[in-house]
Amino acid sequence: MINLQDNALSFTFPEIAQEVRAHFERQLQIMLPELQRSEERAGLLAELESRRGFRQLSPTEQDRLRARTNSLTAAEIEAAVRQTARSAVDLDVHPLATLTIAFQQTLRIPDDGKTFPLPAGLGAFPLPSVDDFAGTAPAS
Repeated sequence: MINLQDNALSFTFPEIAQEVRAHFERQLQIMLPELQRSEERAGLLAELESRRGFRQLSPTEQDRLRARTNSLTAAEIEAAVRQTARSAVDLDVHPLATLTIAFQQTLRIPDDGKTFPLPAGLGAFPLPSVDDFAGTAPAS
């Protein structure tokens, strides 16, 4: 799908986005059983204890979090991993497989082989829609 909005062209590829989400689910299914094993709790606790925020907590609060970590169910671990992973890769926020192109107007610099600082930006280059010229554009 191609969309023209705010002087930018956006190309969206829903099939690729669907494949990325499916790949995410496959990888999650491979990773979850390992994370849910009770033997992995020591690693989870070590990771928790290595965090600066954890070390700044009171000893009572640290003990409460250790106990909570040891009592997590497989479903709670899955929910936490899903939420963290989905937000880390923005699966729910940003459209996947989208390419947006915008052109910026600038001052022309000499083509003399010398290096110049970047020219001043003059804003987005206007990209009108062909629909704006329905009366004058050729039918093709």
